Amino acid sequence: MTRASTPQLAARFLGAEEVPAALRRQIDAAAYRTALDTLLPLDLLTATHFMRLEGETVWLRADSPAVATRLRQIQARLRRGLVERGLTALAVKVKVGSPHFRRCEPAPRPPRSLPPAARRALLEVAGRLPEGPLREAMQRLAAQAA
Repeated sequence: MTRASTPQLAARFLGAEEVPAALRRQIDAAAYRTALDTLLPLDLLTATHFMRLEGETVWLRADSPAVATRLRQIQARLRRGLVERGLTALAVKVKVGSPHFRRCEPAPRPPRSLPPAARRALLEVAGRLPEGPLREAMQRLAAQAA
């Protein structure tokens, strides 16, 4: 018995069944995000986030009530633009997001440093080890912690 190649297995899987719904939703979401990037005015672009596609309704999240109001004013234009790009959109709904939900960049971690005694101990132990990956790793650790 021979084992089928990976491309043959993939072709059989994709030909026999529909692409799983979760994967299809991710592909659809990417298409909607790309379309919205071109349709939204620049001042609303950074404050508006695609939430989900629910049936034929596109849900957007606005960072503030003012942005939500502006989105509701242009939602007919957004819907027309999505339909012109071949995407299904019977309705565009807007929710105001919590300020706690905003995506924040985590604060950069401070560089880690070892006390000089610990660094010396690492180098001393690494010097007694035979050549190999452990010795190299300990030497790299001591060098990076300087």
